[in-house]
Amino acid sequence: MLKSWRMNMQLQIKKYPSQWDEKKEAGDNWLKCFRNRHSASLSLRKPEGTSLARSTSFNKETVAAFFKAYKSALAKGKFEPSRIYNVDETGITTVQQPPKILAPKGVKQIGGMTTAERGVLVTMIFGAIGAANKSGWSNEDVFFKYLQHFISHVKPTIEDKVILLLDNHESHVSIPTIDLAKRSGVILVTFHPHTSHRMQPLNVCVYGPFMTYYSSAVSYWMNTPGNAGKPITIYDVAELANTTYLKAFTPSNITKGFQVPELYPLNSDIFGEQDFLPSNVTHRTDPSLSKASSQIKPLSSNETSVITAAVSSQTMSPSLNVSLSELEN
Repeated sequence: MLKSWRMNMQLQIKKYPSQWDEKKEAGDNWLKCFRNRHSASLSLRKPEGTSLARSTSFNKETVAAFFKAYKSALAKGKFEPSRIYNVDETGITTVQQPPKILAPKGVKQIGGMTTAERGVLVTMIFGAIGAANKSGWSNEDVFFKYLQHFISHVKPTIEDKVILLLDNHESHVSIPTIDLAKRSGVILVTFHPHTSHRMQPLNVCVYGPFMTYYSSAVSYWMNTPGNAGKPITIYDVAELANTTYLKAFTPSNITKGFQVPELYPLNSDIFGEQDFLPSNVTHRTDPSLSKASSQIKPLSSNETSVITAAVSSQTMSPSLNVSLSELEN
């Protein structure tokens, strides 16, 4: 309402009630009438929360730097959809988020049972063999083992490379990992920090359904007569995640993951000015980023086959001909 008053004051586009000047804002009646006039096209909604880091990091420069690096990778050869992959980790816990339920109006509190107050984290890199460490998070050693497993099944070569899209977490860009990728014909293209929620296929269309299905699977497990009163442990997670995996990692979801951010087919102009508005409040041009980005060029056969978007810093390709079991065996 205050913005409406300011706009009228600045632009003088129409007359407005004198009481707006007194309170320096439009009134409740104006808001009510405004909503009624535009009820067909406007609705009152709760905004989806986005962290400050994500809002400010998703800007023109970082997105342009990624697409420039991605185009450089694609220029190395004729990459069919089946030769473009995405990898990322996700964490699932022994304490699920209770699903929504229907309840009578007027009931103020609806109970939902969870397995415990605090859970144990299990990090999963899908399509990988199992590996363990004390923290429960992925690290350099775990990701290196994953890359070895990935290479053994995808079988890239220097002459027939593959592109692997991933975020630039420190565990993904260790020296041993980069050397292995270089020797094996795997081109690593990294997303800038805090941009994967808009650009990374797994985050865009796969992990959301996976988490929803996992919570439902846990709730069903707890309500099974044989499991009544039993807490879920890390030894039950694999069974629950396996059922959930088959529901979420469908060819349709995987394909959409690449189509929504238009990574394949490629459209580097997918994001418009409205997508970068949250970052405009705090964004300032970083000369070093612009300079580094301008230096990215297509790789020659004698250069490294590892590309990272020149910034401060999943799953399978959208081809429906790729079997989901290729990385499971």
